[in-house]
Amino acid sequence: MNYSVSIVINNYNYGHYLKDAINSALNQTVPAREIVVVDDGSTDCSRAIVESYADLIFPVFQENGGQRKAYNNGFRVTSGDLILFLDADDILDSTVVEEISRAWKPGASKLHFPLRVASSKSDDKPLPIVPQDRLPEGDLLPVMLGSGKYLSSPGSGNVYSRAFLKAILPMSESSRYCADTITIFSAPFHGNILAIHHPLGIYRVHHGNAYTATETSSKDIQRFIENDFERVELIAAESEKRGLQFSRNCLNSDMHHLKLRLALLRLNPRVESFDHVGVAGLALRGIRAAVKRGRASPRRKLFFVAWFAVLAMAPTRMVRRVVSLGFITTGNGLPGFLSRPAQLLLYKNH
Repeated sequence: MNYSVSIVINNYNYGHYLKDAINSALNQTVPAREIVVVDDGSTDCSRAIVESYADLIFPVFQENGGQRKAYNNGFRVTSGDLILFLDADDILDSTVVEEISRAWKPGASKLHFPLRVASSKSDDKPLPIVPQDRLPEGDLLPVMLGSGKYLSSPGSGNVYSRAFLKAILPMSESSRYCADTITIFSAPFHGNILAIHHPLGIYRVHHGNAYTATETSSKDIQRFIENDFERVELIAAESEKRGLQFSRNCLNSDMHHLKLRLALLRLNPRVESFDHVGVAGLALRGIRAAVKRGRASPRRKLFFVAWFAVLAMAPTRMVRRVVSLGFITTGNGLPGFLSRPAQLLLYKNH
């Protein structure tokens, strides 16, 4: 069966990258059913760029309301069997539509594929891949119910069935960010997950999104933590509807979440109000989580055990420097906290 694919590009002040995204969607070996560009009230040159494509795309201009609103409004005007939400600073390979259509199977809710990570700097080094680990496929609901997450590609590396999106959209727009939290973590409740194991696009890391700085603000860290809680609440609510067992306590053994919690508490103790666990308690949880990381190397486990211990005891004047160790860019081109995407998703700062 030939499945039609709609591409929805969500954009906010990414005029510098927008043409590349639109052109990559247009230059497909098998044309997309339609290309929808949702501009979220941009104040740069984005509107003019969108209008310059005339009848080649379907433009949607909305007042600034965030990425979730853009997902809702973009989906409403699509007609394809499958929907791919493309961040405006990312790029699709020319065979995406063709390969997705060929790989899709009835009963699936989502298909994901890796992306090559590129920065604004040009060099001859091979591009790293995100995620680094092989993407899982099949019935991933047991995995997600056990750990509160599963390994997925970032937003632009996912395509969803129309039936699935009709079941969950429109999503709440109470938050402006991380629309992918809703789509990615709802998907296992609605069908199998498919995977293509070679990269089919480029995920850009640059100064306009959330993961390029060597240090992250307390505000950003708090948002990431709150997104973790939202993800767990989403899974819990869906599990309760279906009579499935799921524990919200999974975050207490999630090393990435605990790293963020401890970093926030040391950087700004006044904003820590989640479950009133102190520095020592978070550090001990983090150390236990680091030791239990099944696939991590002994060296990596030791590093994070030391990181939790040192950050817990560091004097105030050294806290930011210790926290920054977790954000230092690693050999794979991603910041240290994000160097194993198996532990989290990469969200654009939209």
